[in-house]
Amino acid sequence: SHNEFSYAKQALQLGVFNYVLKPIDEQEIRNSLLELRDLILKERSVKLELEQLKRQARENIPMMRERLLNEWLQGNIEEEPSSDSERLRYLGIELSGPYYKVILIDLDEDDERKSEEDRQVRRLAVRDIAHRFLRNVYPFAGCRDPEDRLAFIVGGPDGAFAKLEPLLPAILTAVHNAAGSTVTIGVGNGHLKGCGIAVS
Repeated sequence: SHNEFSYAKQALQLGVFNYVLKPIDEQEIRNSLLELRDLILKERSVKLELEQLKRQARENIPMMRERLLNEWLQGNIEEEPSSDSERLRYLGIELSGPYYKVILIDLDEDDERKSEEDRQVRRLAVRDIAHRFLRNVYPFAGCRDPEDRLAFIVGGPDGAFAKLEPLLPAILTAVHNAAGSTVTIGVGNGHLKGCGIAVS
């Protein structure tokens, strides 16, 4: 409660919502408080909507990553995604390059009587095994391609990929031992950043 208007002006500059003049009018105070309540509720609502949108964006990251990698594999992106490092980081893709190779792993369907659930479990097991072997050797990003094969884009500092060759038989053996099934593994030619990747 101040007599000088300069206090009210200073208060508004500091973010005070409103002020009332003396003599105090009870209805004016009530109206100010109701307006303040509405403002607080609106700000909370906006904050909740923003949090919900952020949560939805985080939940969609795996799908967005899968789509980007598939577009890159199919040659449908004019510019290499690796040039957009901020987007890749957001999607959790770390490919240092500048050379890339594609590894495709396809489950051999040895028993048609197995259920879809069994096949999905085997795919997950194969994916986890491949991740375990690749992650300590090369940076990579993986997805399932339109043919439902596991696809890995592997980045390397040179075009030789010398450490890659011994990993493939080890993956085959580990899949056979852990999942009791066989897979076919194909490896593409190396590509230099900017030359494009396409898998057929």
